[in-house]
Amino acid sequence: MVHVEDHFQHLARRMLVDKKRVYLATDDPSLLQEAKAKYPEYEFISDNSISWSAGLHNRYTENSLRGVILDIHFLSQTNFLVCTFSSQVTFHLLSYLLLFLLPFLLLILFLKTLL
Repeated sequence: MVHVEDHFQHLARRMLVDKKRVYLATDDPSLLQEAKAKYPEYEFISDNSISWSAGLHNRYTENSLRGVILDIHFLSQTNFLVCTFSSQVTFHLLSYLLLFLLPFLLLILFLKTLL
């Protein structure tokens, strides 16, 4: 949460931050309650049904796939991302973001060479 707090402090220097919202994507259903208890100053947005479906006993079901797709979609809409590289969701999210961002980054680099 150190990186999350750093982000919100940086954001607060530029604008009013009324609520610190964090989207929590996890396969551990107990993590949401633990995060809420440990960090009461944050509003955690999460869906425990996605966490339950991502557990080892349900991981390869249609519901689990839908949950992963929802997590990737919602995470791709965030302004700031903190994740672990051991996560498959992180891998797919970064792939998703690069798929859409890479052409724009290459265009910017190309245009900079012309200036």
